[in-house]
Amino acid sequence: MGPLSGVLRVLSSDEIDRIHQASLNVLERTGVIFKSPEALKALEEVGGTVDYGKELAKIPRQLVEEALRKVPERFMLYARNPRYDLEIGGGRIYFTNGFSATYVLDTATMQRRLATLQDLENLTKIIDSLRCVHYAITQCVPQDVPKEVVELYIALAMFKNTSKHCYPATYTLEGARGMIGMASILVEGEEEFRKKPGIVNGVVCPTSPLRYSTDAAERLMEFSRHRIPFGIWSAPMAGATAPATLAGTLVVQNAEVLAGVVLSQTVRPGTPLMYGSGASIMDMMYGTSALGSPELGLLNVASAQLAHHYHLPCYGTGGIIDSKVPDEQAAYECMLSNILCALAGVDVIHDGVYGILESGMTANYGQLLISHEVVEMVTRVVGGIEVNDEALAEELIGKVGPGGDFLRQRHTQLHFRREHWIPQLTDRVPRSEWERLGSKNILQRAEEKAKEILKIHVPEPLDKDVQRELEQFVREKEKQLTQAK
Repeated sequence: MGPLSGVLRVLSSDEIDRIHQASLNVLERTGVIFKSPEALKALEEVGGTVDYGKELAKIPRQLVEEALRKVPERFMLYARNPRYDLEIGGGRIYFTNGFSATYVLDTATMQRRLATLQDLENLTKIIDSLRCVHYAITQCVPQDVPKEVVELYIALAMFKNTSKHCYPATYTLEGARGMIGMASILVEGEEEFRKKPGIVNGVVCPTSPLRYSTDAAERLMEFSRHRIPFGIWSAPMAGATAPATLAGTLVVQNAEVLAGVVLSQTVRPGTPLMYGSGASIMDMMYGTSALGSPELGLLNVASAQLAHHYHLPCYGTGGIIDSKVPDEQAAYECMLSNILCALAGVDVIHDGVYGILESGMTANYGQLLISHEVVEMVTRVVGGIEVNDEALAEELIGKVGPGGDFLRQRHTQLHFRREHWIPQLTDRVPRSEWERLGSKNILQRAEEKAKEILKIHVPEPLDKDVQRELEQFVREKEKQLTQAK
């Protein structure tokens, strides 16, 4: 059968069309709030009906259809080292690490502490070493740097500690502009950045239901002006910020994403976009978002179908963990959404190698390695079973015959590494050997592996002049903001 990406479906063609039509009705009749006069004006100029007092735009369906025709089906994300360049939308599945924890769990004490800049540098260095993290996003947000320049410190830490493609988190328009300025330095000039704006990417998050904050709308327009690829990542909670039904939640999400597509393509046609989903449910017992729920996985499968219906790459969410500690719950939550996303053909599984606990709050070095082990297993499953003459091995079976063994055969030596998943952390040794090695559980082994990586792994260094210029850029911006206070 071969690769299994894209085989999983939860919606029929008719159901996709019904969600699409309902979303268009919501955009035309109910509308979306954009807390940005500039965004409202842009939508009005192309035919939207705008109420400036309510900050509301109603978007006719023909505007949606026109905008969708302008979005490229494929685009490139570039890396500092070109061997990590990625084509998004070409049928391959990519995984990122987790995003924006504000705490770190100390496994020795099982107490959490505030995340630091050193944590971000360490975690990014580990991410640089991991085979199944295809591009790096911001694992934690340092709490020990001024919040006015935290986005610049994030970009600097990530550019220094990985040569993979980066998404340094931005939360404000000024932060986005700072990141763009630093990306221009990274590629050694604005002219080169105009040629390769995909050296970075971004994410814009609507506020469900049906609202774009000032920062979200302004960053969306800024990314679009520069043709920086970005995901429109809608994360409604069924029962709270969306209807309790999953179909109704998909309508809210779909309307939010399509509204962002229209605004982006109005600002600059041809801007590369990803259809993003972080939709989940509210746990009605506790009033919290249930990110490790099976419903998040189902909603992501449906989102992949909707994204591909629109010929957009899907920026889904997998691997998310609600558990407070790296335990059995963390393992099965991480596995479930990842395997569902991968089998559905989500193009970029955001958070797949999660490494964060407590619904996005608390990073853990060991969990990062465990999440990577999960994703390696998922990758093997999605690879499927290759069937050809060499794989069927009919002649070899005849040669070995009844009662023989295949261990010493050349065919085995040639094929086992490609066909068999070889774990890094998973324990398969006999009990006597396990006891000799200290009877360690997977978290202990993962923590040791993280320390080993930090000791021996050296990311490809930045050019010294580029690093000096980036550091000077951050110092000057920090000085300006300090004086402005």
